[in-house]
Amino acid sequence: MGEETVWTIINRNEYNITGPEMELPVQEGMHYFDLYHGVEIIPERRGDKAVLIFSVGAKDYGAVLATKSPLTENRTTLMATMKTLTATPLSSLPDRRTILLQQIADVASTKPLPEHPREW
Repeated sequence: MGEETVWTIINRNEYNITGPEMELPVQEGMHYFDLYHGVEIIPERRGDKAVLIFSVGAKDYGAVLATKSPLTENRTTLMATMKTLTATPLSSLPDRRTILLQQIADVASTKPLPEHPREW
């Protein structure tokens, strides 16, 4: 692992997964962030391993950032946005597409110009 690493995670299961999901070598000064849920992950130290405990919902996604750098303004904004967007778990949303019926709307004809614009 370098100064920064990002992992993307996909839970294809029909059930949530929670608990120790990643085990990494301890690196002093490393911070971990759940980018999908917009929160910092405080690792649990087990010997020379940093254990990351987080959850990924059923048929949901995840992204974990490991960095030694302070969070930039863009990343802080991203995390705040993702925290709001992921407040509703994907598993609570319908997984079937709803097709909306189309309707024709009458639109009045535009009036023709009396002459061509001079810029032409």
